[in-house]
Amino acid sequence: MQFCLKKHLSILLLGISLTMLAENNKVTIWMIGDSITQTYQKRLAPLAGIGQALPKYCKPGVKVENRAVSGTSTKSFQDRGYWKAVEEGMKKGDYLLIKFGHNDQKKNRPAIYAEAKTLYRENLIKFIKAARAKGAHPVLISSMVRRIFYRSGANKGKLRPSLKDYPKYCRLVAKEHNVPLIDMNNISFSNISKMSHEESKKLYNHVPGDSKYTYWNKKTKGKGRVDNSHLNLNGAKIVAGWLVEDAKKQKLNLAELFK
Repeated sequence: MQFCLKKHLSILLLGISLTMLAENNKVTIWMIGDSITQTYQKRLAPLAGIGQALPKYCKPGVKVENRAVSGTSTKSFQDRGYWKAVEEGMKKGDYLLIKFGHNDQKKNRPAIYAEAKTLYRENLIKFIKAARAKGAHPVLISSMVRRIFYRSGANKGKLRPSLKDYPKYCRLVAKEHNVPLIDMNNISFSNISKMSHEESKKLYNHVPGDSKYTYWNKKTKGKGRVDNSHLNLNGAKIVAGWLVEDAKKQKLNLAELFK
């Protein structure tokens, strides 16, 4: 009887060990960034982020750790302690997807401001080196465009760039440090430029007045929400699809994790 119990206990412990081993061997895609990437609570629907939609494109066994936090920059993501947990959690073979820029450019907010050619660039390099030190694979993603159009002049009605030099320095860092780049700034600009104004609205967090979305009705007192920076769930799925498509087009190793 004692032998049987020991045998069953050994089998149970072996099963637990194998399960833990399998879990530890899973490839994890870590995502760091701001509100464009963040995963949102259901009560905030239709607001959604790229990282929220990405798991649907991943093969079974691939884990997505979306650690993006609304309102953060390359600077404040570190200062507020979010980066430490990611750095400690990464393991050999994982991927680190880095997408910042929207908040880094806010010069009137010193706690998050990171100048493009200096601190922003330096922080991207820091993330890259830290990932490589853990045996993980860094991938840079330039910031997608805001839905802002020229109001006058020869380009009236056309999509207007609004992220200054941040996409430029993201590209430069990728080139200088031999890091794969998914140039979402160019990808989104190209795709959204081909859409009508009404069609492009369907990507962003535009919520009509007196809609079914309780949170936004209460927040706007039934007036509706017009947001040309953040995505809705439909937009997040589409943009995550652009990310996957570009990874496959470039034949990045990252693409092997997608269906």
